[in-house]
Amino acid sequence: MIKALVFDCYGTIISTGNGSVEASKIILNNVKSQIDPKIFYKTWKKIHKENIQKLKHFCTEEKIFNNDLKMLFQEYGIKNSPRKNIKPMLNSLYNRKYFDDVIINLVQLKNKYSIFIASNSDTKPLMENVGNEKYLFNGIYTSEILRAYKPSNIFFEKLLIKINYNKDEVLFIGDSIEDDIIGANTVGLKSVLVNRKNKVIDENCPANYIINNIYELNNILNSIRPHCI
Repeated sequence: MIKALVFDCYGTIISTGNGSVEASKIILNNVKSQIDPKIFYKTWKKIHKENIQKLKHFCTEEKIFNNDLKMLFQEYGIKNSPRKNIKPMLNSLYNRKYFDDVIINLVQLKNKYSIFIASNSDTKPLMENVGNEKYLFNGIYTSEILRAYKPSNIFFEKLLIKINYNKDEVLFIGDSIEDDIIGANTVGLKSVLVNRKNKVIDENCPANYIINNIYELNNILNSIRPHCI
């Protein structure tokens, strides 16, 4: 029986919008580069994921972002200080908003389930983005708190200890197949993929369930049965 719902944050309940691309644009303008901001940020995302995977010891996402930009400047031959130019990207982590379908549904779900956030992020920006809706959550856990990043099983094992529920009582909801779905499945958690962008999903998708928005989560909870397209 499901008793606890654990939500990834960004891309699942809170939108990142186009803030990261806009931050990349500001950085590139500051260093007088003609590189396409969308291409620059796409490369940044790839490097960021690789840098997280290569970590031997935990460090904050802010430090990883600094290292990302250093590597990006080297790759694109930009002769500027990453440390002096990182601020626009760090600023973009704030002032993010909930998707329209989130709060109304979490208010209803809170009557039946314990609700948690588990996110690959530093604590300060996430808590500011959660804002006055903190009351909706029984606990909020970041990679900075857990000292690990998804999809590492360490992240999910520490999370389970924190929330104090058995694996078969927890449903993990996220938008990333690699980080959220595969990560959760690795430790035996049932998972829900939130496919907000209506991407074509491979038939071998490892998610137990697939939804397009949080409204549809109620249907999953009312009739728990595997659904993967």
